[in-house]
Amino acid sequence: MTADSAQGTKIIESPSVDYARMTARYQKLHLIITGTAAALSLITVITIIVQVYNLAKQTENQTKVLDVQSRSLDSLNQSLQAQERALSNHNWQFLINQDAEISRVLMEHPELRPYFYASKPINDKDKNFDRVILLADMYLDFVELFDKENIKRIIGSEDRQKYLGLWNNYFRDIFQSSPVLCSHYYEVKDWYMASVGEYAAKYCSKRP
Repeated sequence: MTADSAQGTKIIESPSVDYARMTARYQKLHLIITGTAAALSLITVITIIVQVYNLAKQTENQTKVLDVQSRSLDSLNQSLQAQERALSNHNWQFLINQDAEISRVLMEHPELRPYFYASKPINDKDKNFDRVILLADMYLDFVELFDKENIKRIIGSEDRQKYLGLWNNYFRDIFQSSPVLCSHYYEVKDWYMASVGEYAAKYCSKRP
């Protein structure tokens, strides 16, 4: 190589690398990334904790609401049972009052008794005809109150249940001993439930 060519050639020197500075920057960037990740992880954990807490509170509140609703339903059920017992007592008392009313009429008009307990017949010329027919209506109305479905709602306690058989015996005897009651029933049978007809069909000696 000639001197001229040597002079024309320039040597390019590589710039010096500051490894210490680059390392510092890398460490700083690593710390930032690590810190950010840690912060995000902490936020995630806090978020989960808050969600779990809120869910627990919601569950607790729902449990309280369900508990209140359960107590309300229990209270309502007790109230309904009390009303049912009161209605049963009222209806039972109504039966007793109806029977007492029939007894009152017979006490005030003892001449009517043979038409229902001694097989005394009647016709429309009888002076007692209207009163006897009215009393026959009262008897039939009373018997109808003992319809099977109705009595299920009224007869609730054991002491009442044992009286049901006695009432059935009473109805049997009165149909058997009152031609007036039997004949009047068949004249107006469409007014009454089938349970009344069962007594008449079974115990009336004469049927139309």
